Amino acid sequence: MGCSNSSGITLITDIVIPILTVIVSIILAYLSARWTIKNQYNKGKYQLFEIVNRYFINAYNSVDTTKTPPCTKTNSIDKIYQLEELKAIHQDLAKLFDNPYYLDLLKKYPELSMINIKLRREIIELDKADKVVLQPDNIDSFYFLFKRIRHGIPERLFKKNPAFKEIDTLVEGLNSSMEQHKSKNKKK
Repeated sequence: MGCSNSSGITLITDIVIPILTVIVSIILAYLSARWTIKNQYNKGKYQLFEIVNRYFINAYNSVDTTKTPPCTKTNSIDKIYQLEELKAIHQDLAKLFDNPYYLDLLKKYPELSMINIKLRREIIELDKADKVVLQPDNIDSFYFLFKRIRHGIPERLFKKNPAFKEIDTLVEGLNSSMEQHKSKNKKK
């Protein structure tokens, strides 16, 4: 009897415990990898949202709201500020493209490639211009992307964080102004 009990313990310690350990390790590795991928995707989404927000803040800061109707600022320093921020936004967008989860973002937001090209074009045109120039087509593209990303962010973040709400208000206000400006230009 002593031998049969010993072989039962040997079976458990030599076979069952290692198999359970391998199974648990596989499950933990899978869950860890899945969490990492989801976390990195969300990080990329929020980084992209921040880049889009900065684009709108830069555009808003390029408008002289003290005049009626509001118009772009004419000071050469304002042009330099706008240009340098657009370059920084472009660099941050390029860093996001280097993110291994960029392909997941690209699947969800296929307009990213077009926005990147439009942004480079805006930088070149602004560099050659004499004063601040806003690109309504780019603002439309960034607005469309903003709305798509905004839709995927929980509403509670906007209620809890006043900065989120302020950006939301700024973007909607700037877009509304651009729409009014475009409709006035169409009438002319």
